[in-house]
Amino acid sequence: MDCEEFYRDLVQRVTTAEESSKSAHKRLDTIEAQIKAVNQLATSLAAMTTEMGHVKESLHSIDSRLYMIEQKPGKRWEAVVGQVLSLLTAAAVGYFLGK
Repeated sequence: MDCEEFYRDLVQRVTTAEESSKSAHKRLDTIEAQIKAVNQLATSLAAMTTEMGHVKESLHSIDSRLYMIEQKPGKRWEAVVGQVLSLLTAAAVGYFLGK
């Protein structure tokens, strides 16, 4: 192998190595972009999880208040029935005592 062949072989190897290096850099750039997107997604997911916790607490509070509101008519009805029964009992006792 003479110097000229050696030089051509060396140039070819260097060219191949440079092309391989460029290809690897392109793949790395693509992977870096994907990792950045995944990190942003993870950050967004963490924020959404925190917000869902707040929504869950609010929903529990609303559920408790709604339950209390739903119970008011029943309590009022019980109070009215209690008063009516008391009046009927008092009227019956008054009637029997009056005789």
